[in-house]
Amino acid sequence: MTEKTNSCEKVLTAQGRGRYFLRQALSGKLLAVAIQQLGRAPKLLEVCVTYETVPCKELGMVLRYLDGRIFIIDLLPQSQAEVDEIVLVGDVIDEINGFSLRNAYNGQAGTVLQKLKGKPLSFRLIRWKWQDGGTYAPLLPYLKVLREKIPSFQLQHEHTHKEQTEGWCLQGGRLLYNLWYLGQVNVGKHGGKEVLDRGIQTVLEKHLPPQEILFDVKETEVLVLQKISSKLLDLNTLNGLFDGDAMALLLAVTYFLEPH
Repeated sequence: MTEKTNSCEKVLTAQGRGRYFLRQALSGKLLAVAIQQLGRAPKLLEVCVTYETVPCKELGMVLRYLDGRIFIIDLLPQSQAEVDEIVLVGDVIDEINGFSLRNAYNGQAGTVLQKLKGKPLSFRLIRWKWQDGGTYAPLLPYLKVLREKIPSFQLQHEHTHKEQTEGWCLQGGRLLYNLWYLGQVNVGKHGGKEVLDRGIQTVLEKHLPPQEILFDVKETEVLVLQKISSKLLDLNTLNGLFDGDAMALLLAVTYFLEPH
C-alpha cells in the first residue's frame, strides 16, 4: 500500500496521500494491520512550520534540489525571508499554497511561484532541527551530501536578529516598531501588489518630510506615535484596515528601521 500511495501521481499533498492510504487500507480490510505495523516501527514526526508572506519581488531564499527535496541553503541579507525570521537555513520546502513539492524536479518551486505571482504565499516547511534540538534524523543523509557539495553550507540554529530582540521594548506584550512615516494615499478597494507599488510611488513623489514614529500594532487597531513627543498621530483611518467590511485601503508608507 505504501508503494502504491507514493507512486500515485494524482495525489499532490501529504494530506491527500494520507487519505489515499486510508482508503486503500479500508477497502482491503487492512487498516488494523497497518496500525499494528506503525506501532511496531514508530516513525519520527517532523517539526513543521508554516511561513506566510505577502507578494514581493524577491523572497531571498536560495534553494538547492536534492533527490526530490528542496533545501533552503541560504537567506539573502535584508531579504523578506530573513526579516520575517521564520525560515532557517537547512529547512525543507514541503508545500507552497497546498501544492506538494515532495519528489520535486529541478526548478519546480520557481514554476509554482510564477503561477502564484501577485498572490499571498503560504509555505509548509520541514524544520531541520528536531524537538530535542538535534538534527531531524531522516534529513541527515541529505545534509551530509549538501555539506560535501557546498563546503560553505551551514545549518542556521537561530534567527539573525534574535539576540537584538532581547533589548527591544515591549508595550502590553507587543513590540513597538521604530519607523519613518513618509505619507499616505488612498489606493482603493481592489488590486494586487501592483496597486501597492503605485501607491508607494505616489507617496514618494510627494517628497514630504519624514517623521520618526513608533508603530504599535494591536489586535483591532494601529497606533502611531511620534517618537520624540509620544504624541498620537491622527491616522485613525488606518484602523479601518481591521474592520470586516471591504473598504478603501489607506496606505501608510513607512521605512523600517528596527523595533524600538
